Amino acid sequence: MKPLNFSLRCKTNLAILLTFFSIALIFSAIHLPMQNRHFRTMVKQIELVLDTMVQRDQAPLGNEIFDGNTRAMGIRIKAMMGVKGMLAISVFDATGALLIQESRDPAVYALTRLEGDPGSREKRWGKTDTLTYLAAITVIGEPMGWIRICYSLEEIKGEQRLANLIVAGVLASILVVMLVVLNLIISRTILRPITTLRDAMELVGRQGSGERVEIESRDEIGDLAASFNRMAEDLARFHREIETRQEETNQVRIFLKNIIDSMPSVLVGIDRDKAITHWNLEAEKVTGLPPDRATGLAVDKVFTWNEFPAAIIEKSLRKKKVQKQTKIPVTINGTPRFLDMTVYPLESKGKTDAVIRMDDVTDHVRMEEMVIQSEKMLSVGGLAAGMAHEINNPLAGILQNAAVVRNRLTADLPANHKAAEACQTTLPTIRSYMEQRQIFSLLDHVHEAGIRAADIVKEMLSFSRKGVGCVSSHHLDRLLDETLNLVSSDYNLKKHFDFKKILIQREYDGALPPIPCDKGKLQQVFLNILQNGAHAMAEFPEKTAPDRFILRTKACAGGLQVEIEDNGPGMIPEQSKRIFEPFFTTKPVGVGTGLGLSVSYFIITKNHNGSMEVKSVPGKGTNFIIRLPIQQEEL
Repeated sequence: MKPLNFSLRCKTNLAILLTFFSIALIFSAIHLPMQNRHFRTMVKQIELVLDTMVQRDQAPLGNEIFDGNTRAMGIRIKAMMGVKGMLAISVFDATGALLIQESRDPAVYALTRLEGDPGSREKRWGKTDTLTYLAAITVIGEPMGWIRICYSLEEIKGEQRLANLIVAGVLASILVVMLVVLNLIISRTILRPITTLRDAMELVGRQGSGERVEIESRDEIGDLAASFNRMAEDLARFHREIETRQEETNQVRIFLKNIIDSMPSVLVGIDRDKAITHWNLEAEKVTGLPPDRATGLAVDKVFTWNEFPAAIIEKSLRKKKVQKQTKIPVTINGTPRFLDMTVYPLESKGKTDAVIRMDDVTDHVRMEEMVIQSEKMLSVGGLAAGMAHEINNPLAGILQNAAVVRNRLTADLPANHKAAEACQTTLPTIRSYMEQRQIFSLLDHVHEAGIRAADIVKEMLSFSRKGVGCVSSHHLDRLLDETLNLVSSDYNLKKHFDFKKILIQREYDGALPPIPCDKGKLQQVFLNILQNGAHAMAEFPEKTAPDRFILRTKACAGGLQVEIEDNGPGMIPEQSKRIFEPFFTTKPVGVGTGLGLSVSYFIITKNHNGSMEVKSVPGKGTNFIIRLPIQQEEL
């Protein structure tokens, strides 16, 4: 069949004209403004009735308000409530306080205070459209109170609804007729071709194939079908390109995710509200939270460390600049660590998000401290040598002169007796005077102080240069046991405490090989650590367990490791950082020189090419860790 040459525009215009004239005829017959005017007329009539009713009872009601006769007011209001359509009547005094109220539904119309202005207005109470009437009650021009009446408009509204239903029924009938007529016209010329196009579009949408439709008309529908065929071919080509691009995008996304997850840094993406949006594998390892649980949580709720610098995140989001903080001390899984944290703000679609990067720099910080400590040792070493040589000469003179003085006062020499006789005295008399004035005791103190100063000078010289010792192979376990024997027999140590009462817990690795070392110097290091630990434990009043040393030996990377751990008072971080500095001591003045651990550090690092560090927790104890290489280049 040859298709008609009528255009789609003509067919659409014809349907619009038929619909328009039908609607115009309906609304010309049923004019809505007439219904509205009728409604307003009915409302005015109700207002007139209510106003007449109030004016009629105004004088007696005013007197009853004045007299406070609520019983009479109640009878009068109940009579007024008998009027059809009354919902509630409330009477108020001149101040607006409620005097009496009658209501068909107190839960809806109850009102304890006067509201609104005089007059009437429409209002919806609950599910009922009402006319609320408020009027003043006066007696001889004097205001006595107020009366509020709620009157139902449901009857009038019901009439309107009935009229609307009639109009709707008529419109529906006309609409049905229009639909039948229009469907007959449109179904053949529009709907069927469009349905065919729709099915073809759905097929293209599902499969992305170049589905074609048959052109059945020469109007706009036919042109649309031709355009669709061309579009389907283009879509099929685009679909193939998109699939290729999507596969490449997925590969890139997986590649980037693998890169991010393989990074040793903690990477966390957050939005402007600091809620987590991205979470890499390292973040999961540090916190124990998988990405699905971490996403959406506030970042400062996940990282609950006391030292977590949440302020730099807010600053970076606010200023839109990179913010960084280094060497943040935190505790992860009970272990003290140091982190570097950098916040990178990201601008996207008018919003500011951010990426947080956290790097564990604990090893780097400790290495820096070791380097700084080593530099301190080198710089102070030269100073110590110079001071030792400068002090040694006058110190030798002091000791020698003190010995000469004592000899001339105590020795039975002819020269001493001759000098005494020349002074008209005797040597026994001089000795008696010296003993009475404790001069000999003072000389002994001078001699002891000189000897002590000489020992300090000797330690300073030992600190400042490598000594020439006997290097041989020794087992660390045996060296520790021999040192324990030396400490337990030290008389000066036993004056303050009994070392034999200290519990010794040995955790030796019996399979360790011997190590080349200077036995005497290494034992001196162990001795200094054990003596300091014993003194600290003896002076720790808050201990809850018996004094104890734990001695450990084990293998480490490239060498062997010795640990000497006590359960004494421990040290604060400021003391731990300075413990190996020369002349730094935690003991009272006159008790320690502050050279023992600095010399020990020098022996380990310079004489044995090893390392020495301390880990201490206040109130729990201190652990000295010594690492010695198995292969020594030069001792």
